[in-house]
Amino acid sequence: MRYHPVWYGLGFTSLPVAVLLLGFFNIYVAYNREIPREFGAASKAPDTRIDWGDDEKEDPPLAYVYDSFRGLRVKTETLKIGSFWDLWNRPVSTVLYKWEFSVTNLTDEKKLISVTYELEGSMGEVIKTSSSSKAANPGETITIEEFDEIPHQDALLVTGSGWLIGRRSID
Repeated sequence: MRYHPVWYGLGFTSLPVAVLLLGFFNIYVAYNREIPREFGAASKAPDTRIDWGDDEKEDPPLAYVYDSFRGLRVKTETLKIGSFWDLWNRPVSTVLYKWEFSVTNLTDEKKLISVTYELEGSMGEVIKTSSSSKAANPGETITIEEFDEIPHQDALLVTGSGWLIGRRSID
């Protein structure tokens, strides 16, 4: 059984072209990477509130207003290709996101309010944390905002958010 030379030509051209195309799409992931559809959430009062200890339940020092996070854009590193084997090094992508937390100072003192914002997975596990602080005068409602990055692979696992809040008096 003899093969026709056309089959050799197809084998020697189509296989390398297919391998190079696979390498191209492995490197240029900007074509298939975007902010995950479920990446983002918002909550507001009265659905959510701060769980105070027994000593502060009657007269809480802070009142929760709202919190939210959302993805802004995907950033992918640019790779330099020096050889065929570099086609198989996948570039790292990160999702730039913004979180906001708003709270009202109900005391008669100026407070430094600290928030640790947590991005959580479906089982309640913490995937990423970010912290920020801001001063609040008596009776003032403040919004703490922070920008951060999370690896794209981790952003795919995020299903919600949580937060930890602290405060201390400042002069």
